[in-house]
Formats: sequence, C-alpha cells, structure tokens
Amino acid sequence: MTDLRLDLDQLDDLHDSLTAIATAFDGADAAGDTLNASVDTIGDLQYKIGAFASNWNDTRGSIAENLRTIALAVESIRETFEDLDAQLALQVEAALEGNGGTP
Repeated sequence: MTDLRLDLDQLDDLHDSLTAIATAFDGADAAGDTLNASVDTIGDLQYKIGAFASNWNDTRGSIAENLRTIALAVESIRETFEDLDAQLALQVEAALEGNGGTP
C-alpha cells in the first residue's frame, strides 16, 4: 500500500506567506506616491513616473488578487486533506471494530 503524506504545517506556512505578500503588494502604492511627489516637475520625469505607477498599480493589484486566490486554494487543500484523514480514520476504526479489533 502506498502512503500519502502531506505536511499540513507547510501548507499553513505557505498560506500565511502568500497572504503576507499580497498585503505587502497592497501597501506598495504609498511608495509610488511619495516618489512622484519628490520629483515634482523635473522635465517629463514626473509624467513617466506617474505612467509607470499607474501601470504598476494595475499589475500589482492583479498579482495581489492572484496571490490571494492561490492562498485560498492552499487553505482549501489543507482543509480537504484534514477532512479526508478524519474520514479515513473513522473508516479504519469501524473496520477494526467489525473485525473484533484485528487489522
């Protein structure tokens, strides 16, 4: 028989890391605003920084959303395996009771 092993703690850590990264992406907007204000009206630098920041905001938002989607999937995988493990344990217990406790 093949054993299936899944480290649920690692899945929890992955979920937490993905969520933290998504949150960091959410907070990155303030840095762009500060930089844009710092260059004020130096030639067309402010325009270029503003255009980059606008494009980056769209991309950053998409990345953060995708990270959260992956984090939810990881959480769902962990929960599914916990449920499966509990169900299989109950089935083994029931089978052992039906055989008088003999495997």
